[in-house]
Amino acid sequence: MYESAPQQEQSSGDLLAACLDLANAHLAHGDLDGVQEKLSVVLDAAPDRRTASISTRLRALSTRLAEPAYAGSPLVLSLRENVREACSRPALTNPPELPQ
Repeated sequence: MYESAPQQEQSSGDLLAACLDLANAHLAHGDLDGVQEKLSVVLDAAPDRRTASISTRLRALSTRLAEPAYAGSPLVLSLRENVREACSRPALTNPPELPQ
């Protein structure tokens, strides 16, 4: 529903955070394809949309993906590498202001 709201009423940070919450939920259920789907939304977002908070949450998800239960999964290795690459770029400390 949030995504169907007018663009000016949406917060990209909130949308990215929600996708990370959903990626964590998929991970809790062992659904790696679901993790990949939600994580790709975050990783495909323009770098200027990823705040420091989003980068912190990405690193936390990557740490969970490093747990022994996922060791050896090519998909997990790829996801972790994608997160590492995304987090190597500087994150915004404050999101850009919306036009008034």
